[in-house]
Amino acid sequence: MSRAASNNSDEAMAEAWRVLNSCIAQQTDGLGTILIKGLYASDLDRDNYKRIWARDAMIAGLAIVLTPKSGNELKDAFRASVLALASQQAANGQIPSNIGIGPDDKPSYGSLVGRVDATTWWIIGACILGAQDPDIKMQLAAPVAKAIEMLKAWEFNQRGLLYTPLGGNWADEYLVQGYTLYDNCLYLWALRAAAKVYSTVGYMEQAATLERTIVANYLPGGFDQSSIIHPTAYADANQQMPDGPYFWCCFGPQGYDTRWDMAGNALALLLGLHPDPDKLVAFLSSMAKGQGHWLLPVFSPVVEPTDWQWQLLRLNYTHAFKNQPHHFHNGGCWPVFMGMLSLGLAANCVTALSATIESQIIDALNAEVPPYSFHEYWTTDHQQPSGVSPLAYTATGTILACLAAQYQSKQVVPNLTSILCNDNRKD
Repeated sequence: MSRAASNNSDEAMAEAWRVLNSCIAQQTDGLGTILIKGLYASDLDRDNYKRIWARDAMIAGLAIVLTPKSGNELKDAFRASVLALASQQAANGQIPSNIGIGPDDKPSYGSLVGRVDATTWWIIGACILGAQDPDIKMQLAAPVAKAIEMLKAWEFNQRGLLYTPLGGNWADEYLVQGYTLYDNCLYLWALRAAAKVYSTVGYMEQAATLERTIVANYLPGGFDQSSIIHPTAYADANQQMPDGPYFWCCFGPQGYDTRWDMAGNALALLLGLHPDPDKLVAFLSSMAKGQGHWLLPVFSPVVEPTDWQWQLLRLNYTHAFKNQPHHFHNGGCWPVFMGMLSLGLAANCVTALSATIESQIIDALNAEVPPYSFHEYWTTDHQQPSGVSPLAYTATGTILACLAAQYQSKQVVPNLTSILCNDNRKD
């Protein structure tokens, strides 16, 4: 890495940590002592963002744990987020999507529909903490077990894959539903983590089966016919994309949605599932060349108003409609998942591309007005920042992208392998 690139990376990291520190949720007790209560999605009190979101806080926790010098206050905020969410666990084991602090502490499990990934991300965060702190490990043993039982119930047909309702994960205003790649990769990570931290053979065996099921059902090529859940739909999708470079997005009784899903494929890379990262790199490079930049869409292709799938989008929102083509979930570029994708590529020894992604993110942040505003996403047609700002999600993605670009020179490798529990796979 050149001196100029290093300076840019250091500046971006410093600005990202500034935003994360601004999102620390604090409360003063009766004696005037300031207590750290968790980590907000944003310090901006708009559209429910100034709350502790399970997903946002746990992904931020990943960046915090991967960076030993992140600071004690942020580590305390991550720990407080995990414990606060656990304290509001539902009777059936479900973890809230988000919770408030103080008078507004009522938990939300989702507005229009529940969020599957709140529970999976929380298990991952709880196990990351439990691996470091025996007291936390003991305290959270029962909530973790209860949460995994909830996930097992969400399989519905007992065939190993979670079934997510429309709007039931991070892309809550998009059309992804059914057996989603993203949610099942998180399920796999959660099971691996629980198996490692709590030395539970049942979780380890379940994770091994789930890994085979994910590879069989989402990867083109038909390598394991015995594990395919919907053979007719799989055969149809495989005929259309017999040599596809990435894991498909989702499927259900109606068939497959084979669109590009950045978050799901980033997780597949991180978890060591992708058999040919070079093929994926060629696809990403072609996508970047086609649009003229590396602010890649989180889902592709975009849904246009003339497409039949537009009917699944046009009323699916709470505050305002955001999913115009190339915006928000509908083809927008989300730095949080760009950072995760970059880290996954680096973990698979594709470090040159990680440097390219880091550079693109830093350039985009510098072009904001003012610079380093950390907007929620960028439009992929005009490369314009949009959404809520500043957002912890985007700051976290920036940190992950910078860590990925520094992958070989820092202690990211052993830390990441341990956190992902890739050293605990049962082959």
